[in-house]
Amino acid sequence: MLAELDEVEQGLQGVVSGDQLSAQELVDVVTTKLHKGVQLIAEDSIPEPWLQRFQAASIGSTRLAEGPYLRDFEKFVAVWHQELEHLNAHRAHRSSTRWQ
Repeated sequence: MLAELDEVEQGLQGVVSGDQLSAQELVDVVTTKLHKGVQLIAEDSIPEPWLQRFQAASIGSTRLAEGPYLRDFEKFVAVWHQELEHLNAHRAHRSSTRWQ
């Protein structure tokens, strides 16, 4: 499984530009708007590849026609970065066990 993820990641190198943003930078870069007291996101302000990732993860989620909820995007970004840290820990473990 890690080998497959490594292969996909290598294939995407240089193709995606917004991929290196930290969680907070990603949340800070999007445009928000207040709609009837609720913070929403202007979807076109989400950089790729995050827009596609968020849309895929949000299938079936509640949202307004005016845009997705900011809190849902913040949660998505936080969980995504936690999963990346978990993946990196597995990669580090794999690397350390290869040389023993």
